[in-house]
Amino acid sequence: MSQRTKNSKTQVKTRAASKTSASTPLSPEQLDRVIIISMRPYEESQALLSGPNNVEHYRVQDTGKRLIVTQSVFQNGIFQSQKQVQFSGKSLIGLEVYFYHAFQKIAGHGFIIYEHHTQLFATVQNVILSSRLPYVIKINNDVNFNWQQHHFVAAARLRFTFDEVMKLAWQKRMVYSCKTITPKDILKTLKACARRERFTPPMTKSTRSQKQNFLLVSYYMPPAETVAVHRLSYWHQVLPKIAKTKGDNVNVSVLTAIESYENDTRYLVVPDRANFNEVDKQTQDLVRECQASKVNYFSAHWAYYVKQYFEQRPHLRFDSIVISGNPFFYFELSEYFKEKWGATVVLDFRDPFANNPRFVYSKAHKELVCRLEDRYLKSADYAISVNKYCLDALRLPNAKMGRIVANGYDERIVDKISAKPLRKKSKKINFVYTGSFYQDRNPEPFLKALDEGKHSLIHIGKSTAVDAPFDKYSTIERYGQMPYSDVVGYCKTMDAGVIFTSGKAFEQTTKIFDYIATGIDIILVTDGVIHTGELENLTKNLGGVYWVKNKPSAISSFLKTYKPNKKTRKIATQFSRLKQTEALYKLLSNTK
Repeated sequence: MSQRTKNSKTQVKTRAASKTSASTPLSPEQLDRVIIISMRPYEESQALLSGPNNVEHYRVQDTGKRLIVTQSVFQNGIFQSQKQVQFSGKSLIGLEVYFYHAFQKIAGHGFIIYEHHTQLFATVQNVILSSRLPYVIKINNDVNFNWQQHHFVAAARLRFTFDEVMKLAWQKRMVYSCKTITPKDILKTLKACARRERFTPPMTKSTRSQKQNFLLVSYYMPPAETVAVHRLSYWHQVLPKIAKTKGDNVNVSVLTAIESYENDTRYLVVPDRANFNEVDKQTQDLVRECQASKVNYFSAHWAYYVKQYFEQRPHLRFDSIVISGNPFFYFELSEYFKEKWGATVVLDFRDPFANNPRFVYSKAHKELVCRLEDRYLKSADYAISVNKYCLDALRLPNAKMGRIVANGYDERIVDKISAKPLRKKSKKINFVYTGSFYQDRNPEPFLKALDEGKHSLIHIGKSTAVDAPFDKYSTIERYGQMPYSDVVGYCKTMDAGVIFTSGKAFEQTTKIFDYIATGIDIILVTDGVIHTGELENLTKNLGGVYWVKNKPSAISSFLKTYKPNKKTRKIATQFSRLKQTEALYKLLSNTK
């Protein structure tokens, strides 16, 4: 089916977009209509079938030569009718038109439940996205989405499963949340998904001397789980408090692409519909150039949808704006916000974009990203990054516009959370690694050197195909992704936190602050020269820090003599997020 999708041009998307709207209010008390799309008979929750007044289930089967769609209709939980329609396997146009007419029935008072399967996704992704109807994703036994499909995952109002094992499998691969729901609770949750109230940001009239309306722009926000999420969430909550201590009053709003019923009343949400709706020529040209240069263009369409959002809401106006990446393609909004509002714009490059030492660029890729970064920076007032080395990697028009705003540890959580017992009681030396593994920082020598009777490495974070080979080692235990508070709780129980570094000077990772804050030892395993770079700058005055070359002999020698330092390390407040956010506030408020 995927090959047919490549050859298919959705002819109904413009009509669907004009006749249905995701912003149409739905009643949370009465879930009127639901359409279920799957590749198997619907056999799960009677509560779902009996909850909405009308449920239509569409089962899609692929015989190789044709697509067969079986429609089953339920009213108030009672089966009413069933019919079957067949479509030629040479084109998806007929199927898309068929679903377009089905979707018209639920516009304004219902939504779609899509049960994910890679084959099914290739068939229905176009028509679901272009319909602009709200939808939820049910995870059954397939958690595969490639990067070019993540906008579809981000735009779902809910990702859910009935199976805890599937949830764990999802968390290992994806940065987006997935809820485990029992069949008896599904109706309550789906009613919440039908609610369509939207966040209305407070707008205060600003003066030249007082900037009062701040906007934080990030593709990712909760319920996604990324480093950017924690960084931006903290700014969102703490910037108003910092302003209050200065005698100021500011409104801080967040704009994100992550659609969720939980975000309705806390963020401005602009879903990324990628190329399933018409976009402007500038966006089309960018995507074509990315494709020609073989560059991953995930998020390249989002800036267009953000501009459309603000053009339709002229009452919104912001004085100071932070645009945070990665991804970086929507940094072009700097030009738009400058022209539209004359706003102070801060570009938050957590990592380098055009000059990332970790990336291998083709000539075409390098030329493209250099040109884009120059364009983004030209219209911005400030560029920030997490350390000096990352800042130096940016193509700044002038050095004065560059500032450091490190991630730091969240003192609000660290100070309150108690140590969390490990899932398996152990008298071993417990090392922890938080976050994802990367190809250029190989943990395998460390895993090989661990003694199963003495050591364990607990991994907290998302698993990817890169680290699948590590599962053969009995010394590693996967905890998966979890909220920051749980990460802190588990870290407080560990003996030491491990960081794998390629040895490049710019490398700094947020996990270093969590290890510092929780007082555990820090083991820096490097492919480069020990005691160098930003990691050395951060830790050189701390106790309980050990540098080890990433070689079997060096690691084995270290482990033979290593004993955890049980002394509580004095926490340095300069590593807190509060101190770093105070520096950001000065930029946004134009204060010295």
